[in-house]
This record gives sequence, C-alpha cells and structure tokens, in this order.
Amino acid sequence: MRQQRPPELRDLDPAQVETVRTRLLDACFPPAERLTADEIREIYLTDAPPPSAVVLDEDQPIAVMLTEWFCDRRVLLLSYLAVTPAARGHHVGEDLIRDVLPTWSGDALVLAEVEDPRSHGTHPDWGDPAARLRFYGRLGADLLPLAYFQPSLRPGAPRVTGMLLLRLGGRIDPPDLLRTFLVEYFDACEPGARHDDAVVVGLLDAASDAGRSQRVWPTDDYARIPQPAGTGHAGRGGG
Repeated sequence: MRQQRPPELRDLDPAQVETVRTRLLDACFPPAERLTADEIREIYLTDAPPPSAVVLDEDQPIAVMLTEWFCDRRVLLLSYLAVTPAARGHHVGEDLIRDVLPTWSGDALVLAEVEDPRSHGTHPDWGDPAARLRFYGRLGADLLPLAYFQPSLRPGAPRVTGMLLLRLGGRIDPPDLLRTFLVEYFDACEPGARHDDAVVVGLLDAASDAGRSQRVWPTDDYARIPQPAGTGHAGRGGG
C-alpha cells in the first residue's frame, strides 16, 4: 500500500535505489538528462543530502522526486520527477508537488526544467512534453521568458537544448536571484562557460532582465519564448 510520508532516497536499501535509477530515472529521461549510479550516491546518499522523496507500493518504488539547493538555499531546483507507467493517472506526481515539495522549499524560489514541445516530441518512454507542461500549469507553475537550455551534466555529455524554465513557487527576490542561480548552476557543470560562451552570456543577460521586470508568463504561452540559435558545448569539469 502506498505510503503517506515518502521516504528519502537514502532511506532505501541498495536494491530499491537501483530500481529508482533504472526503472524510474533511466526509463523516464533521455540519456543526456540522467544521473549515473555514482552521481546518485554522491548527491543523495550522503549524511546531508538535498531533499528527495520516493513513493513505494508494496516496497517497490513507483515514483521519485529529486531536488538540489542553490544560492545558499534560496533556490530549490526540482531536478527529477518520475512516475512508473502503471502509477500514472493516479495523482502520484501531483501529490508530490502539492504536498511534499512545499514542505522543503519554504520561501525559496522553486524552479523546474521541462522540454519545450516545439523541440521535443512525444516519446513512448519519456512522455509528452505538451502534457507535462499542462501538468505543471495546473499546479500553478509560471513560465520564465528565457531561451533556456540545460548545461552539460558531465564531460562528453551534450547540453540539452529546447528547454523551458518554470517557476513553481517563491519570488525572484532579490532581482538578481535568477541570474545568480544560473551562474552557480553553470559554474558547477561547465566551468568557464559563463565567461567565454556567448550563448551562456546571453542567457544570463536575459535572466537579469527577467529578474528586474519580475515578468512571468502562463505555461501555455511557451510559443512566445525565443529559442537560442546554438548552444555549443563545454562539459562539466571542462573548459
């Protein structure tokens, strides 16, 4: 029977953690967006990990939500939300967003990265980007007016282009908070890119503008978001 208080990833036994990785994260996300087993261990199985939650049904993981803190806990990034195909349509992901995520975030700015339906089609395993955007819209998400892309997560991995950045809660306060988040994110993933990569510099400038204007759009206005002409590639740990 599904638990009301989902355990953290570090509360699971090794077999359950491996199930989360293979049957949820690997099964629900494209290769460039996945975490390796070592990365899961280094981030979420430590003594003081960022918030995570795993929904179990008869001791089997059926959903997972993983986050990461930035900017001295002023920004919480929803890194992964995955639900098994059999559990979809039963409000499992919605319950995690509505009931669990706010208990972690407090007054922090909560962000999420999602695929732009203009660039990513429906996939039998990875889902429907348009439906995913509607899901977050029903939960009150706003769309940040940025030509966004996800940085390379490790050396040799590509950046993930055709992405949108959502605000799930909190305020962009102070106005430079959004830019500060992106600087920290890119510095962790692609050291040096914010200094010598014109596309990254442009993204940071747009984040500064969005912070000053406090401008957000409804999620169904995604077609108004400009798309970057190119993203290059630096790679985590690279130059």
